[in-house]
Amino acid sequence: MREVKAVKINAADFAPYGTFCNMTEPEGYPLSGEIHKFYPDRISGTCVGSMAFSPIAVRKDDRIVKMAEYHTTTWEGIVALDDDMIIHVAPASGGTPVPELTKAFIVPKGYMVKINAAIWHLCPLPLNNDERHAMIILPECTYANDCTVVEFEEKPEHPKSNYAVTGLYFYDNDVVEIAKNVKPSARGELEITDLNKIYLEKGKLDVVTLGRGYAWLDTGTMDALSEATEFIKVIENRQGIQISAIEEIAYKNGWITKEQLEKHAVKYGKSPYGKHLQKVAEGKIKY
Repeated sequence: MREVKAVKINAADFAPYGTFCNMTEPEGYPLSGEIHKFYPDRISGTCVGSMAFSPIAVRKDDRIVKMAEYHTTTWEGIVALDDDMIIHVAPASGGTPVPELTKAFIVPKGYMVKINAAIWHLCPLPLNNDERHAMIILPECTYANDCTVVEFEEKPEHPKSNYAVTGLYFYDNDVVEIAKNVKPSARGELEITDLNKIYLEKGKLDVVTLGRGYAWLDTGTMDALSEATEFIKVIENRQGIQISAIEEIAYKNGWITKEQLEKHAVKYGKSPYGKHLQKVAEGKIKY
């Protein structure tokens, strides 16, 4: 279980998840009349169909996040009515939540937050009172038409998902200095998990799920390595491609020029790998 410290909502930290506005003391210039000040369009969003405004009452509990939900195409508005509230959010992750990326924000009474579509969240929690009330703003029947709810379990005996961490990581240049500060674990080893935790604390950790069309091959045993070798061989022979040709990847992404690619092709000579790179340079490989 991971502890998340709630911070007061602010524009910089909350930007990846949505927007917010102080509804009792809004910023900006109003349209003023004799007895009123009108602050138009402080929060806006598109909607298909009719909007619904639904009160919600939430009791204070042990503040353990056990569930989360997201709406695929719909944003959600929440207005804190009679108490400051705590909301937890996590980045969109293709339908599979990543609890390790959860962040918590304190939203003062009288504020409204708009949570973007596909962002993980759940009901707002009371900060001070035993029970708090809020207004939920959603298109009608979103809870039935566009709401995915997932329950979290710590190392479940029967997992609800077959997702696993593949161990494939991409780091920026800061990783060299960050890694110098990683201390050996209890088993005396430098753990890559500790490195990832540092990126998580800095808010710089992103997770991407590998969908259909990807294959993850475990090569931890000799039998598994042999199976992976055979799999790669079949794919390359049947489809006439080279898997993970780094020069090809670099060329497709514009990291090297055609001339540089051709030099690498010459380097590998008449080998299958060299011939493949030459085909890439000549535009004979179709993607």
